[in-house]
Amino acid sequence: PAVSDDIGHIAVIQDPGSITVPANPFDLKDVGLSFTRNTSGGYDVRQGSATFVSALGQRLSLGDDDSSQVVLPFTASVFGRSFTSLFVNSDGNLTFEAGDSASTERSVSRFLTGAPRLALQFADLDPSAGGGVFVNTQSDSVTVTWCNVPGFESTRKVTAQLVLKADGQIDMRYAATTT
Repeated sequence: PAVSDDIGHIAVIQDPGSITVPANPFDLKDVGLSFTRNTSGGYDVRQGSATFVSALGQRLSLGDDDSSQVVLPFTASVFGRSFTSLFVNSDGNLTFEAGDSASTERSVSRFLTGAPRLALQFADLDPSAGGGVFVNTQSDSVTVTWCNVPGFESTRKVTAQLVLKADGQIDMRYAATTT
């Protein structure tokens, strides 16, 4: 049990490790995740390669809370629906049907009630403050890379990559340099 003392006007509590919650050991640094469709209509996830596609492609001109539409070179089947374009959002995710340029809180409600979304991140990132967002379209895949993009008014940075393949596979990769 914790021991507490009053020393003057200061309460001192000695924590044997049961008062505060320990850090979450779940860390995606230098990890790749691969989502493949299953026969039940959902996706199975497994650890995949963390190696980035090296050809970054075209740099998108995205500001804070911004979005850019990308025409797909194939029809993507995601969420049981077909899409011919997607929106790259500055906040580390892709949406279908509409971009997401809202500056409101990144809440679970916003995530679930907005446009269909694939999210590496759902954070307030600001590519206008540094780094860059890139898209590389191939006949069988689209790769989007958030490269060293800082959080809004933050020194923390994200380097991550999402690959959407024509066969429906989705790969997410997180660099070891992501803070």
